[in-house]
Amino acid sequence: MRFIKATAVIIAIITLIACKQNSNNSKYVVTSSVGNIIFSDFQDQMLKKEFEGDKLKAANSKMEQRERFLNSMIMDNIVKDMAAKNDLDTVKTVKDKFHNILFYDAIVNHMVVDSVESKIFSQKDVLDTYEKKKTDYFPKHILIAVDKSLNDTQAKMKIDSIYNELVSGKDFSELAKKYSSDKKTGVNGGELGWLHSYDLLEEFENVLIKLKKGEISKPFKTKYGYHIALLSDIKNNEDLKPFEEEKGVIEKELTAKYGKEYSNESRKFLDNIMVRLNVRIDTLGIKTLVKQYRKNELEFKDTDKDPISRFSNEDRKKILASFNDVKIDIDTLLTMMGTIQINKRPPLKNLNNVIDILKNILKIKMLENYAENLGYTKRPELIEKAKDAMLPTYKDVLINKLVKSKIEISEKEIEEFYKENMDKYKTPEGYDPIDKVKAGIKNSIKGKKFKKELNKWEDDLFKNYDVKVNKVLLEETFYYVSDDKQ
Repeated sequence: MRFIKATAVIIAIITLIACKQNSNNSKYVVTSSVGNIIFSDFQDQMLKKEFEGDKLKAANSKMEQRERFLNSMIMDNIVKDMAAKNDLDTVKTVKDKFHNILFYDAIVNHMVVDSVESKIFSQKDVLDTYEKKKTDYFPKHILIAVDKSLNDTQAKMKIDSIYNELVSGKDFSELAKKYSSDKKTGVNGGELGWLHSYDLLEEFENVLIKLKKGEISKPFKTKYGYHIALLSDIKNNEDLKPFEEEKGVIEKELTAKYGKEYSNESRKFLDNIMVRLNVRIDTLGIKTLVKQYRKNELEFKDTDKDPISRFSNEDRKKILASFNDVKIDIDTLLTMMGTIQINKRPPLKNLNNVIDILKNILKIKMLENYAENLGYTKRPELIEKAKDAMLPTYKDVLINKLVKSKIEISEKEIEEFYKENMDKYKTPEGYDPIDKVKAGIKNSIKGKKFKKELNKWEDDLFKNYDVKVNKVLLEETFYYVSDDKQ
């Protein structure tokens, strides 16, 4: 009876904690003039970034750790606001970096996914693969290959004979070592190691997922020949992350798995973009290039001279390909070729060779232009994501501009530092003169001042942006909190 009452009390407490947690979810942990941070957002972000989803570690976190993370979230919001107010995206280095981040994400993770990957595998395939990743398999196999030494009938007879030996009680590993055409795994008794079922050929996968631990399959065929599989072990994949975190990895794995199909679709996609952008290829310019290059190769055949070195300035200006305001002339192509060792260069033997090279040079510009035309780079969620990735750069620029550049060091400070640290400048001949070590002294003083000035700058920002932290609410994050304060 006491046990039942105690259990009821525990359930009641857990229920109360859960209810309290839910009621806090929409409350503000931080309010400020640049935006508020709600309880659930703080928890989700810190759990993911600081503890990699480990709820136990989060529950045992200290108040100081949570305050540091919350302050970094607040600072990120302030830095974004200051970046906009200071027009940082117009600064060339920052502008170029933002452009690269935004366009890379728009092209690789969106346009290419929509236009190429979607034709090879669907999002259902991605979800199905995720489900398959929940189980790890450790199979062994014996392969009898169909090749020049054994035709299909002979290979089938041999695998059936091996299967009969297994049924009669012979050891799988020993038979794999003795008979398997897969010599790499055969020496280890046919072990394929821990893997997911989708890592295998479809025919092999279909057999494997039906086996029980320790069970041997009947002979089956793949494109390599005839197999017998043994499921040595099976376990749950404890390292599997939530779907949203695994999704990108799975898409890359599927792209690699269907590499040939991906290459074909990519080629079609680029050819389609070339037509849509009206890319013009100047065959006359290419013929000039090929003719001169061949002539130079023959002339320099027995020398160490580079065939690209004998093109006239007039020839170098000839346009090979263009679209909109993008132009590739002979000089651009030769400059690119000059960065590659002569024996590793792509050939410049004919029209098609050169067109393939031009496509590669134009590829990035074409993809960027097409992504812009389709509106991918104008999507608010992608712009916001790019700005998040830019935060360290924004912060560095702001700190250099508003903190480091304003630190002043007087001659008196330099002299005092020099006197206080004379032992550092002692040499066998005496002491280094102050003028010789002044630059180093300035850096040392600046380093000490910088930390102090940076802390003051951040404190002032929190005041200017009217930042208010609800510490009581912060202590209630992560269900149970092991703080001295609590």
